[in-house]
Amino acid sequence: MNKNTIIFDFDNTIVDSLKYWYYEMNKTIFRIYGLKPDKRIVELRKGKNNKEIAEIFLKLSGLIISIDEVFDCWYNLMYKDYTTKIKIIPGAKEFINSLKKQGKRLILATATNIDLVKKVLPHFDLDIFDEIHTEQTLKSGKNNVKFFENLLNTLQVNPEDILFFEDSFESIQNARKFNIECCAVIHKYNKKHIDYFNKNCKLVIKNYKDKKLSNLNI
Repeated sequence: MNKNTIIFDFDNTIVDSLKYWYYEMNKTIFRIYGLKPDKRIVELRKGKNNKEIAEIFLKLSGLIISIDEVFDCWYNLMYKDYTTKIKIIPGAKEFINSLKKQGKRLILATATNIDLVKKVLPHFDLDIFDEIHTEQTLKSGKNNVKFFENLLNTLQVNPEDILFFEDSFESIQNARKFNIECCAVIHKYNKKHIDYFNKNCKLVIKNYKDKKLSNLNI
């Protein structure tokens, strides 16, 4: 296959973190401001980027605060979770390090705030990516094809030279529109899309100890 650029998402692709994001976004932030969590946010936030979720929270809560204040609250909560609770997905660190030793160009492409990611990568001993790109740096959410158009332009790489590890159904759909080969990482939040992943992805894995990875010949 001989891919020279390997792109990874972060949350629930490298670290098992989505359940913590969901809890902090759906419940904790309401309680911090003395409010009862609004259950409607669970459905309303699906498929949305972080800015859109913050806007939904402000509408539901009625709070007169800035989106930046919402972001700061989330990121402070998640920094503590990343460094005290969240675990790396089995085999991820070893697999990523093996790619580094092979001389692959390693890219992190995530919806998570770039400053937060840079702060927590050393905690997981994964401060080895050549570049980090986020919704901030690429000026688009990962649920938008523009994210991947901007990413390709920024990296100056052809789609056929990329293998993309991702768990998000929407992100994989958008990447496939540019003929980027994908490896889907399955968990309880995305398993309803497994038929799509099986048909459209190079590989579908639960973690990086999966024997199918050894047959990739990246």
